[in-house]
Amino acid sequence: MSIVNADISLLPTRNTDLEVNDKFPPEVEEFRQKIVQSECFLLASPEYNYMVTTPLKNAIDWVSRPPNVFVDKVAAIVSVGGGFGGGLAQYSLRQNGVFLDLHSINKPEFFLKGTKRTVVQEGFKNLAVHERRIEFDMEDRKR
Repeated sequence: MSIVNADISLLPTRNTDLEVNDKFPPEVEEFRQKIVQSECFLLASPEYNYMVTTPLKNAIDWVSRPPNVFVDKVAAIVSVGGGFGGGLAQYSLRQNGVFLDLHSINKPEFFLKGTKRTVVQEGFKNLAVHERRIEFDMEDRKR
C-alpha cells in the first residue's frame, strides 16, 4: 500500500463563480485527479462543533461537484476529539459518504480521545497500532 498526502490547505473556498467554462481552478483539478487515481482514502479530522473541520468539508464539496469523483471509492475514517474521540464528526462524515456514494469501512471504528497534547505525544503511537488493521480491512474491501 502506498500513501499519498492530498494537501487540502491549497484549495480555495468552494465557490461556483470559480468554475469558468465548466473547468475547476487548477488547485481543485489537481486535487480531484488525486482522488480519481486513488482506490481508497484515510479521512482524518479533529471534531469541531460536532462536525469535521471546515477545510475538510470544503475539500469534500469540491470533489462532489459534477462529476462526483468519490463514487464507489472506499474510505477509512479517523477522528479525534473530547469525550467521544470525535465520534460525532466521524458520523457526519459517514452520513456525507452515503450521499456521495463513498463507501466507509465500518469497523474498526477509530476514535482518538484527547487534547492536542495527547495527540502529539500519544496519538501517533495509537494510530500505528491500528494501521495494520486498517490496511487489512482495506485489502479485504477490494476483494
